[in-house]
Amino acid sequence: CIAFLASETFDAEGLTIYLNQSATLDTLGRQPVPDGDAASELRKFLIEDDGLDEDAYRTYVNLLPKQFRKFPENISEPKLRILVENRGVSLSPETFDRLEPYPDLQLLFVANQADVYLANAGSYSVDDDFRERLLGSNIAGEHKLAVVRSMDLSTLSGMPSRARAVGETIQATGAEDISMLDAAAARAIILNGSTLAAQIALFNTSQALFDRDAAREILSRLPRPFSEISTGHHIPILEMNDQNLNLARWLKAKDVISSWSEGWFGGSIRINLFRR
Repeated sequence: CIAFLASETFDAEGLTIYLNQSATLDTLGRQPVPDGDAASELRKFLIEDDGLDEDAYRTYVNLLPKQFRKFPENISEPKLRILVENRGVSLSPETFDRLEPYPDLQLLFVANQADVYLANAGSYSVDDDFRERLLGSNIAGEHKLAVVRSMDLSTLSGMPSRARAVGETIQATGAEDISMLDAAAARAIILNGSTLAAQIALFNTSQALFDRDAAREILSRLPRPFSEISTGHHIPILEMNDQNLNLARWLKAKDVISSWSEGWFGGSIRINLFRR
């Protein structure tokens, strides 16, 4: 192929037909495209050849020895997707902007090279809507946590889906440093937790942000039996598990409740309330 590209009889259409043939794919698909200046025209031809079948294009992209620094100018969306999926082009603010007409590809592009994105995140023209979608991608937990830290979390109270995504990230990563949250943001992620267990886990994680009255207000908005933890003569009964035990301990430390004790045979937690 290299010699053919340099010959006077070079025929781009003919080479495309040759490269699309199954026999050619079987042969060339087992050897990498050479690196170095001698093969630069071949590499350029392969990445720019929109006439290749998608399977052939994917095969040759995976044989390239290194990433290209930019996308070809005149290439179809399916070929752009192949380049993104197979890391054929390096992520940069410029290559990211090149995919502006294809928001889903922009998201996949960043997700596939999240470490590159996060190393220079401030240079990309993205907003918190994009960052929220990134939290729903398959990037690593520590990358998601870094994305959360780059978001404006003061808006979470009015954005349930975003609050849920942030809360799921904090819970899934087991993050102990939640300094990016204030009390309002922490309240939002708790109340919008995807499950009751998640809500209690997030409540425990962020409890240092709440005084007694704030903690009681959040409890009142949770499902029973947690909403029954208020004041009065009744005795809310919680299931015995580590999360609920943690909750009972700090509720007592903050004087939200009078005391707590284990139920019969240790299968429950009895919450003793202040009378008023």
